[in-house]
Amino acid sequence: MIDQTTVQRAVLATDGSAHSLAAASFAGALAWSTDAAISIASVVEAPNPSDLPISKWEEKALADWRQIVEYVHTTARDEAQRSIDEAASALRARHPDLHIDEVMCFGQPAAELLALARETKSELIIAGARGRTVLEGLLLGSVSEALVTEAPCPVLIVRDAISELRVVVVVLRTVEDADRLAEACLRLPLPATTRVTAITAGAPRPHGDSARRRFTDEKMEALLADWDEAEQAETTAAGKRFIERMHAGDPERSVTTRVVHGALQPSAFESRADVAPALLAEAEALKADLIIVGAREHSGFAAKLGLGSVSRKLVRRASMAVLVVRGAGPA
Repeated sequence: MIDQTTVQRAVLATDGSAHSLAAASFAGALAWSTDAAISIASVVEAPNPSDLPISKWEEKALADWRQIVEYVHTTARDEAQRSIDEAASALRARHPDLHIDEVMCFGQPAAELLALARETKSELIIAGARGRTVLEGLLLGSVSEALVTEAPCPVLIVRDAISELRVVVVVLRTVEDADRLAEACLRLPLPATTRVTAITAGAPRPHGDSARRRFTDEKMEALLADWDEAEQAETTAAGKRFIERMHAGDPERSVTTRVVHGALQPSAFESRADVAPALLAEAEALKADLIIVGAREHSGFAAKLGLGSVSRKLVRRASMAVLVVRGAGPA
C-alpha cells in the first residue's frame, strides 16, 4: 500500500518523441497514490533575450518575437499540445483517477522545466534520453543533462518503454548512501510486487595480469587481502543499513543485497569510476528496469564535461532507466 511518504508532485517532460513517450510509459508503471498530481509539460522553444549579446532595442524585438511564437505560431503550439495529449492519454489509461496538469511553456526547455518543478514543489522529474551507446551517451541531450545537474529533486531518465516495473537496483557505496538512497527508494511509488536489490559497490580490484607485472605473487596476495578486508567491512555495513531502512519503511518489500568490484587498469589505482561497467553488468544480469544512484558534485573542467562520476556513466550508458538522487552515491 502506498503511504503518505511517497511522491505526491511530479513533472513529466514530453516533446512527442519516442524517448519522451517511453518516459510516459514508465510513469504509468509506477503506483501513484490517489492524492498524487503530475504536471505533463511540453516546451515550445524560444530564445531568452537576456542570454544573448544584443542591444536593448533588439532585446525588445526578440521579446516581441517570443510572444509571436507563443500566440501566433500555431504549428509549434499544436505539436506541443499533441505531445501533452499523448502522454496524458497513456497515463490516464493506467491511472484513471490521477490528477494531471497539462502545461505548455515557451522558452528554453531545460530552464522552463526546472522552473516548473520549483514552482510546483515537485519531488520528481521524469524525462526521456536519446541514446545508450557511448557515442549516443555523449549526446544524452542538453535538456536531460541540465535536469540531472540542476534539478531541485531526483530526476528519472528513461530510454525504453515498460509495462511493468519488476526489478529496481540501488547502487550503494557507504552507510550514508544507504540512508539517503533508501529514503529515495521509499518515496518512489513502487508497485508492491517490485523487487529491490542493493548493489554495494566495492572499490575496484587491480586486474590480476596487470598487477603481477608490478608485484610478486606474494605481494599481490597480501595487497588483495588487506583491500578485501577493508572493503568487506564497508560494503557489508552499507548493505545491512539499506535493508534495515527499507524494512522499517516498507516491511513487505522484497529487498536483497549484492557486492560488485570493478577492475583497475595499472595506472588507475585511485579511480573508483571503473566500477561502473561492473554495476551495469550486474543490473543487466538482474534484468533491472531501473537503477537508483546518488550523484556527488564535481567542479572545474570535469563538471563541464559531466565526467568523473559513476552516476554520469550509468545515466549515459545504462540500457534501463536511471534515477539520479543528488547529494549521495559513489563519486
